[in-house]
Amino acid sequence: MKTLVRLALALTLAAAALAAQAQARPTPPSARPAVPPLSDCDAPASRAKIVAESEATLQSVQGYMESYAAYSDAQARWKSDQLVAKGAWTEAEAGAFGAEMLKDPTFAAMTKANMKAVEKLFDALKPFMDASAAKDELGICRSMIGFIAAAYAVVDTTEEQWRYMDERFAQVAKAKGVSLD
Repeated sequence: MKTLVRLALALTLAAAALAAQAQARPTPPSARPAVPPLSDCDAPASRAKIVAESEATLQSVQGYMESYAAYSDAQARWKSDQLVAKGAWTEAEAGAFGAEMLKDPTFAAMTKANMKAVEKLFDALKPFMDASAAKDELGICRSMIGFIAAAYAVVDTTEEQWRYMDERFAQVAKAKGVSLD
């Protein structure tokens, strides 16, 4: 009976390793939605178009941010799964990696910068909401572009964190003699 349990466990582990190796590498999101220059708000025709399309523009930016977050999470999961599948890590070591990142002073500073960017994003929302409530087209136009710039600042600081984490994954792979390609 013990032999059957061991065999079943070995087959399960082998299947999990093969499945992780067969997993496709995540695909990055498409390019960021374009944002008109702030100076377009000064031209009445351009401003009217920007305001008319503001809802669709904001939804597009939100979709991009969500796609980027999903991609980043999937990329980290993929790299971790690859290290486990290739025998460079155990599941416990993969889990410990995340905890170690949270203790890393460089990553902590990046997280603090990201939180500041999120704060500024929320700060940028009020002028947009106020201008929308007042039906102030110039205010809507300018504050929407400012809000989107603040949203992209959040993405930028998040990208910095992921690049750092990617470097750490690469260091682990190199130290263990495996490739993440």
